[in-house]
Amino acid sequence: MAVLDFLLGLLVGLLLLGWQQIRSNVRLKKVLRKLQSSVDYSPFPLTSQLSLAVSQHRKEQLQLQQQLEMLQQILQVAPIGYLQVDDENRLLWCNVQARNILGISPEATWPKPRLLLELVRSYELDDLIEQARNAGQPCHSNWTFYPTSADPSDLSRQPAITLQGYGLPLPDNQVGVFLENRQEVMALMRQRDQWASDLAHELKTPLTSIRLVAETLQIRLVGSHSFGLRGERHRGLL
Repeated sequence: MAVLDFLLGLLVGLLLLGWQQIRSNVRLKKVLRKLQSSVDYSPFPLTSQLSLAVSQHRKEQLQLQQQLEMLQQILQVAPIGYLQVDDENRLLWCNVQARNILGISPEATWPKPRLLLELVRSYELDDLIEQARNAGQPCHSNWTFYPTSADPSDLSRQPAITLQGYGLPLPDNQVGVFLENRQEVMALMRQRDQWASDLAHELKTPLTSIRLVAETLQIRLVGSHSFGLRGERHRGLL
């Protein structure tokens, strides 16, 4: 009787073990289907397939992380500013140029992202981000940025900056923005306009003198011609 009970218990245990093994295999297949598409055609056991798939997934993640770090290094030394916000317009990352242009502190994204509008009081920049997100295509805008400071005495020493921004929609409703400081370009354009105005003014004086001389000569020529005609008529009468 004891032997029969033992055999029955062993049979029930084996059945439970087999049932758990079947459930484990089903779960492994579901996981493997998410990680790779060739599960049903692989000759390796499920545990080996899972290990290979996890290893391949980690390798791909490492490659993507390396590519992301390389792109961030490139953007760090780029001559224009770049910033990226999430779907709630919280600042995720920005390069050195963007921090210098907008006056963002390096600790702005630490320990957690903050709203861009809290860091940069520029409604034009916020509007550009919304335009790019809603349109689903690149958008650009030009505006004058007035830097803010916690110290009111610094406001007079912070001149306005002419900015040009390009908003790019990204996955997950994120938006990337390239910023270009156009202040030097605008200064050069003003210098060019001033130079053209000065040149026109300088040319105006000699041109006026030449016109006066030409008008004087024309008057004299007309007078000499009239005098000559009168002289010929007088000789004809004689």
